[in-house]
Amino acid sequence: MRASLTVPPTEVRSTDKLLETLCEVSLTGVALYTPVYDAAGQLADLAVAYLNPAAQRLLGLTVRPDTTYRQQFPEALFDGSWAFHRDAFLTGQAAAASLRYGGGGGFRVQARRTEDTLVVSFAERDDQRPAEPQESAPHQQLQAYDAVLAGLQEFVYVFDLDGRFRYVNQPLLDLWGLSLDQAVGKNFFDLNHPEPLASRLQAQISQVIDTGQVVEGATAYTSPAGVPGDYEYTLVPLWAADGTVEAVGGRTQPVTARRRAEEALRRAHAHTVDILESTTDAFYALDAGFRFTYVNQRAARLWGRDRDELIGRHYWTEFPKAVGSESYRMHYQVQQTGQPVHYETVSPLLGTWIDTLIYPGSEGGLSVFFRDITERKCAEAALRASEARLAAVFEALPVGIGVVDASGKLTLANGQMQRYLPTGVIPSRDEASARRWRATHPDGRLLQPADFPGARALRGEKVVPGTDMRYTQEDGTEVWAQVSAVPLMGSAGQVTGHVTVIVDIDALKRAEEALRASEQRLRALIEHLPGGAVFVVDGELRYQLAEGEVLRQDGFTPHDLLGRTVGEVLPPELRDQHEAPYRAALAGDAFTEELEAHGRTFLTRGVPLPDAAGQVDAVLAVSYDITERKESEAALRRSEERLQQAMSINTVGVIFFDLQGGINDANAAFQRMSGFSREDFVSGRVRWDEVTPPEFMDATRRSQHELLTRGQNTPYEKQYIRSDGSRWWGLFAGKRLSTGECVEFVLDITASKDAEEQLHQSRQQLQVTNEQLRRTNVDLDNFIYTASHDLKAPITNIEGLILALQAQLPDQVQQTYDVVPLLGMMQESVQRFQRTIEYLSDVTKLQKAHEQPVENVSLHPIISDVRQDLQPLITKTGAQVEVAITACPSVPFSVKNLRSVVYNLLSNALKYRHPDRVPHVQVRCREEGEYTVLEVQDNGLGLEAAKQAELFTMFRRFHSHVEGSGIGLYMVKRIVENHGGKIEVHSALGVGTTFTVYFRR
Repeated sequence: MRASLTVPPTEVRSTDKLLETLCEVSLTGVALYTPVYDAAGQLADLAVAYLNPAAQRLLGLTVRPDTTYRQQFPEALFDGSWAFHRDAFLTGQAAAASLRYGGGGGFRVQARRTEDTLVVSFAERDDQRPAEPQESAPHQQLQAYDAVLAGLQEFVYVFDLDGRFRYVNQPLLDLWGLSLDQAVGKNFFDLNHPEPLASRLQAQISQVIDTGQVVEGATAYTSPAGVPGDYEYTLVPLWAADGTVEAVGGRTQPVTARRRAEEALRRAHAHTVDILESTTDAFYALDAGFRFTYVNQRAARLWGRDRDELIGRHYWTEFPKAVGSESYRMHYQVQQTGQPVHYETVSPLLGTWIDTLIYPGSEGGLSVFFRDITERKCAEAALRASEARLAAVFEALPVGIGVVDASGKLTLANGQMQRYLPTGVIPSRDEASARRWRATHPDGRLLQPADFPGARALRGEKVVPGTDMRYTQEDGTEVWAQVSAVPLMGSAGQVTGHVTVIVDIDALKRAEEALRASEQRLRALIEHLPGGAVFVVDGELRYQLAEGEVLRQDGFTPHDLLGRTVGEVLPPELRDQHEAPYRAALAGDAFTEELEAHGRTFLTRGVPLPDAAGQVDAVLAVSYDITERKESEAALRRSEERLQQAMSINTVGVIFFDLQGGINDANAAFQRMSGFSREDFVSGRVRWDEVTPPEFMDATRRSQHELLTRGQNTPYEKQYIRSDGSRWWGLFAGKRLSTGECVEFVLDITASKDAEEQLHQSRQQLQVTNEQLRRTNVDLDNFIYTASHDLKAPITNIEGLILALQAQLPDQVQQTYDVVPLLGMMQESVQRFQRTIEYLSDVTKLQKAHEQPVENVSLHPIISDVRQDLQPLITKTGAQVEVAITACPSVPFSVKNLRSVVYNLLSNALKYRHPDRVPHVQVRCREEGEYTVLEVQDNGLGLEAAKQAELFTMFRRFHSHVEGSGIGLYMVKRIVENHGGKIEVHSALGVGTTFTVYFRR
């Protein structure tokens, strides 16, 4: 048989799943009403806030009808029903009555107000229903509740005021493998729960009973069958009619599956975030109201915003510039059509081109990817501009360029080509054009049109570098041109046309003769080339020509080099340096190199020399001795590097100025210090007299006078006015560079100046504070001394009167009225008062203790002496005291104070021992930074974390079973801190306590 379950009236909270379920399955009608007040603040009606299914059935209303009590039941004003509900709400007292609820049949009604809600329970009276042979209504209702609670996925239970189970629903009994009879009357210890868990749960049950407050918690638990799980629980007070806690109700919900699902969801979310953060695209997500639900780092950086601040914010509110833009329209288009879009536009937020993809999300949200494509757009624009320029170049080239098809007609040609081929047909296919062109074979025979470059290209030949031909102009004069042609091949390998290039070489041809005529003059010039030399080397890098003044200066003659290779003339370490550019020139690449030889540096320019067939078979090189120039450049470069390094120092400002007050230039450090830009200085807009406060002008003029007369000034401090009007302090030192220019080096000493001022003010304030503290300490010591002195005499008198009274009372009076115990308590109170006065006297000694001389005190004798004093207590308790202090045998402290510290800590470790184990005290010492650290660890009673903060408070005690004053640890803390040290405590209830004392060395 199940135990009887009494469910007392209690608060109904809509968020409580258990009570919501009970309301839903209850056979009794439950209604919740909220007040409706009139203009005068008086209760005028009750709004129907909720009806459970039973109430809906009995009253014929919906779960939340849009009506009030008096609107729905107007007759309630006359039959007493409204008065009952009104009084129950206004008084807040539980009320019961038999009413014709709402004008219907007879009902048993109970009502009680909780906070701002009236809870009403009602059921049809027994005389309204036909009698049935059944169990009593409370027992029937209990069976219904038990059936409902048995079907829940969570555990429901009730405790009595002793913390023992009064009811347990079936799911929890199944977890334990017990019946209800086996569980009722037991507590968690009786049911073999793990001791720490049982202790915590029983303590929380007591907490609910004592405070009337709900307690929530979570724990891991393994069932007797070995099934582990995670659970969350809630303990609530169950109230009696008189307002006291009658019992404690509990609900436990298994959360193992939920936590695993949450962890899987968290990992999936983290994976999604990793993907979105690793993509190179910027990304953000919006809900249906265009509020940000996610922003990756790339998007936040582009916008210059903190992405955490954007979450939950409205897109168009945060970025109003985007409203009305193409992006704005596209966002709404995707939301309305549900179709993704891809577009490119100029971002109204970034001012750059962006490529954007918008996808529809769930519930009207959007997912947006975008990337900056400004560089690609610029490249496309540049390509278009390049093509336009290429077309312009093509047209402006001084050579004729044309594309010819297979029939010999021009399909593309610039103006120059059209000038050479006015008919648009190549000479080999047009007699009129052929008459204008003349060319000869090397043997002097006339070149026929069939052998012209265009005709050969149409036969598949490549005519490069070209054929020299004479062209007859309109005025009959002939000019030389070089014609080159390259065939164009189709996909099947057939010739589809060719490209012809005609270069005007008339001037070149006419210059060849002049060139040949000047060769002799040139050779004479080469032989006597001042400061240089000319070389010609063949394909094997053998010198074919070597002339110049430099050779003779180095002791060489042309015959020393001719016929020898570059590698034979130069030492091994210089061969690769010289041979590489010559080989490159033989491959067709001209070069300009600085080469070393014979301890000097030469600037050498080389060009390939082609033979008559156009093949490069030699290299012409001209060298100039630039040794002295290189040395000068290196010296100048070193000087400039040193200057730039000096100018780039972040902490030193550098300025250049003239003696007329104009500042000409400044480095970045001085720009930062002064707030002016380099343009401000270079343009001459900033002058000394404009940025120097009037009170510092005299010092500035003296400095300029020193620069003028001595060439340098004495370092001096002055204030400077920034561009925004604020001031800063600088330390200036300068030197005159020339007649009209000076340089000055500046250090920003504003922080130093501010620190000096603050230090001055702090010293003054410290002096005032110290004087106030000194007077306060004197007053406090005088007060404690006077109080303890003036109280001793009255207490002594009271003690004497008690003794006299005890002596005067007859024995029969003492025995009859139990006077002796009363007199004993009075005597004990007097003794406690006397001890308190002595403790107050001890507090006054702390100041004098602070004045004790500090020395290196040997720690071992102090501990031995204290152990001797505590030996009776050590023997009595069987305590084990371990001392390990070899790491720091001495402590910088006063002897008297150190003994007081050690005594208090050791005596406390013994006094507050655990009753179930032998005391074990460990004393350790170590060096740590600027401290000598002493630790005293015990295995005693220990303290909760909440009490540890009050441990060093005067007269604060946590254990009444041990004699004490509550002042010992307070004095220890004051003594240690007075000498610049500190004390810490680490304690665990039932485990023990460790005191750590830091003595400053």
